[in-house]
Amino acid sequence: MRHRFKIKIEVKQGIAVIRSLVLVLTLSATLGLYSERLQRVMVLEVVNRTGDENLKYLEASISDAVREELKRKFAFNEIPVDTRNTLAAKNYIYPQDFDTETAAVNLGLLARQDIVVTGNFDSNGVIANSRRIAVNIRIISVTDKKILKTISRKATVDSSIFTTIQSIAAESAVEMEKILPNKDNFSRTSLVDNFYEGGLNQILLSFGASPSFFQSTTAIASGSQLSPADFNNLSVRAAYRRNSVYRENLYLEARGTFEFSSKKYAMSQTELADLTLPANHFGTRLSAPVGYRFALLGFLLVQPYAGPSTSFGSITLDAASSQIVVYDANRNVVTSLKKNYFGVGLISGIDFTFLLKSNLHLFTDIEYQMTFADSGRFSALGFFLGAGYRL
Repeated sequence: MRHRFKIKIEVKQGIAVIRSLVLVLTLSATLGLYSERLQRVMVLEVVNRTGDENLKYLEASISDAVREELKRKFAFNEIPVDTRNTLAAKNYIYPQDFDTETAAVNLGLLARQDIVVTGNFDSNGVIANSRRIAVNIRIISVTDKKILKTISRKATVDSSIFTTIQSIAAESAVEMEKILPNKDNFSRTSLVDNFYEGGLNQILLSFGASPSFFQSTTAIASGSQLSPADFNNLSVRAAYRRNSVYRENLYLEARGTFEFSSKKYAMSQTELADLTLPANHFGTRLSAPVGYRFALLGFLLVQPYAGPSTSFGSITLDAASSQIVVYDANRNVVTSLKKNYFGVGLISGIDFTFLLKSNLHLFTDIEYQMTFADSGRFSALGFFLGAGYRL
């Protein structure tokens, strides 16, 4: 007796309710979360507008005094000076223009700062044979792109100049009390700032399972169909993530997932006793989700994401041990039947990341997967556990 077995991709319907449920879960999990981080403050060197190179030393003196006074009183993050200067040079923002609002705001945007402190000093005449200068310090909000406060003081270039500079720094600190938390009273519990200030690139590796929403029974009849949706896959996933893409909390990821599963199917016969045939599924899924991170308690991140995906793979039914002759679609005798498939689709989900005090972090991920292939559609819900490393 000859029997013919054909493998096709099934069309799977009825997932609208589950998709809605996943969306509600994602929105509910992020409700009430907040991004807890310290303000980023960049103090630029004030610019010497007197034309006298002998007074150039005051540029660093005034800036350092303001910077140290702020660091003594307040908790904030500051970009390294070398990193800032490199960023400015690459974008043709020159130190002699640091006192302009345009240069300060643009550099602040490039460096993802919240506040920029800058200024200049110019000649203010001569009194009793002592040269006088007018010092102007500006505190600029990068987010609002406006000057929050201008501090203007006159100083005599003599032995009292450093006392005056310290007084200017103290007045700048008074203005920053409205913006920055006091260092003595600030108890920081957040690991998020230090974690992402150290680098924007991450490598992630995880493993998990992706059970199908529409799992078939273990019994199939001669001529029935098999689909990737008939398998509960185990998965290994590797990913590269780039953080702070266009927005501080926005990230972009490139993922590669290897899926595999095996299952035995009872093949119903009328003339012969039922046969048990093993089937294997091997697949690869490539995806590029975009996500947004929220910080909870300073060390736990909740990150919903969504993006396109493409998948390809094969389903193989082993008929080598069968006592019957098995044909493929072209009526060729085969010992195994193999179906290749290719599809495109979407993924969406949410991951919960626990930050450690090093570059390492642990995460768990729930992912909804939908794939269109051979005019059909199948869905799965993935559960992953993994670890990541910040470069």
